[in-house]
Amino acid sequence: MRNKIRIIFMGTPDFAVPSLNAIHKEYRVSCVYTQHPKKSGRGLKTKLNPIHELANHYNLPVKTPQNFRSFDIINEIKNLKPDFIIVVAYGIILPKAVLDIPNFSCLNGHASDLPRWRGAAPIQRAIEAGDKTTAACAMIMEETLDTGPVIAKKKINILNKDTASSLHDKLSKLTADVLIESMDMIIQNKFKPIKQKITGITYANKITPNDT
Repeated sequence: MRNKIRIIFMGTPDFAVPSLNAIHKEYRVSCVYTQHPKKSGRGLKTKLNPIHELANHYNLPVKTPQNFRSFDIINEIKNLKPDFIIVVAYGIILPKAVLDIPNFSCLNGHASDLPRWRGAAPIQRAIEAGDKTTAACAMIMEETLDTGPVIAKKKINILNKDTASSLHDKLSKLTADVLIESMDMIIQNKFKPIKQKITGITYANKITPNDT
């Protein structure tokens, strides 16, 4: 059954790699969307991001739109007939026209115990705030930032020795797990979306050079 489920995967950095790995092994990834290659280094050479490199390794089609304002891009996604669109640290906002396309849903993998630390840097902000626990969540995407109902969540302790790097690695693997679990529950119609609380909402602002 799993290998008949069509997936569009959208992601960009290292954090998304375990999710694409796991989903590629279990499902049928039709296409990968990621951010456009950027020039870096002294020679300003074009460098592919980790998800682009992994997609190439698996010989998966890759698309790098700057945004989703074009009807052609939206129709391109419709023609792929995805059952799910899976988003992990993609970095580009999806409009309602895209969110409404999949047969099942758009799912987002997020590295916090929602509604705490919605936004760009949940791992770093959790450590900065001295949080004792955090989580990996899979939620149904809405137009607003990280507000959708949660399908699955796995909580972990933040240890005194944890750094942003070590916590990143733990949560990236957990995110892959909760996404697979969520897709299976949705396919089998054995899921109960849990609305996020309206209390305890915090926002994880992007890390700036001053923060580092």
